[in-house]
Amino acid sequence: MEIRTVNDRPWREHLDSFLKEPTREGFLHLLQREAVEDNDLEFKRSLLPSDLMAKHILAMANKNGGAVVFGVDEHKPNQFSPCGLPEGSDGFDVTNIEKKLASYIPKKLEIGIIPAYVKGEEHSDFENKFFLIIIVSYNPRHIPFVSLKSGENLKRDTIYVRRNRASEPANHDEIQEIINKRIDTEYSTTNERKLIEHLEELKELYSHIPRTVREVVSFIPPLTPLDLGFPIEDMKRMFGKTEYKTSSNPEYPQESYESFIRKLIEIKKDEIVNLMKRT
Repeated sequence: MEIRTVNDRPWREHLDSFLKEPTREGFLHLLQREAVEDNDLEFKRSLLPSDLMAKHILAMANKNGGAVVFGVDEHKPNQFSPCGLPEGSDGFDVTNIEKKLASYIPKKLEIGIIPAYVKGEEHSDFENKFFLIIIVSYNPRHIPFVSLKSGENLKRDTIYVRRNRASEPANHDEIQEIINKRIDTEYSTTNERKLIEHLEELKELYSHIPRTVREVVSFIPPLTPLDLGFPIEDMKRMFGKTEYKTSSNPEYPQESYESFIRKLIEIKKDEIVNLMKRT
């Protein structure tokens, strides 16, 4: 699997597709398209120590997300080949890996650990080999992600980013970029939160006004009041028949809550269409 230049990246589309929906077929397509190591894609021959693995995950999560693929060997500079991981290795246990990583990375940093066993493929290079892929999600609402504890390969409370296909501590400009991305999403999130709060309050106000009112039209007393020891007027009220008329409440707003929400939906749809036209 000879590596192409960074500017010639026919594999990039396959990586985007694989990150959205990781499947074995997508994984094979990615490798067969001669993918190159980049800030969002890393190849390793064997599993790394947990702290170093966490370092790469943190760095990708703070940049744009990505994937780390274990079982691919750089046998020559810029030339990679699928070697696979040893079958039955203790380090290949996904639960064990997750537990070790949990002590280094925050809970809100989302990753997916996917074991892949390739069997009976047309390309003999991949046949009967194990691979491990770690998918790192990008969620700017929670960046920066910092390391929870120190290890031989990373420092506690440090912000790592991907730079020149390596995981390095963030510099001043990179930290500013991360903060700006976080602020951008917080602005949107704050507006969404305010909208939800306003709608809940409006719904509560609507609930205090009944849609309909009921009025007494007539009262028909019993033909022969029963003698149960109660006063005659009480017996009439208890056993007589009251007819009611239900009508719309004139105090209820002319525009219902549901109609108002429907109007907001139409406005939002128009905004989305206009946004798509500008892109």
